[in-house]
Amino acid sequence: MKKYYCWRCKILMPFLDEYEWNEIYPLFRKPFSMFDEEYEIKTKNHNLKISLKFEELTKMKGVDPYIIGHHRLSDWGEECVKCNNLLRTPKSKFCADCGFNP
Repeated sequence: MKKYYCWRCKILMPFLDEYEWNEIYPLFRKPFSMFDEEYEIKTKNHNLKISLKFEELTKMKGVDPYIIGHHRLSDWGEECVKCNNLLRTPKSKFCADCGFNP
């Protein structure tokens, strides 16, 4: 796990490597139907499990489970050589944060 500036969240966030992602990804699959009578309660409990697992992996508390999914390191590009922020996609050719274009 390494921290980078996230342009979506506008803060420094921990990004999960593949080992950490494989630890948390199975929790994203909801084991219940939205037609279940207790859907809202189960969703709240399920989201809490995701947040707690993220906290266990990163030591960052209170992260909304809906934003955890876009902090997988392999979904982003390399580090910019100028500002050290991540390029926004693996195919990016320039840094959208500082404008550097190698």
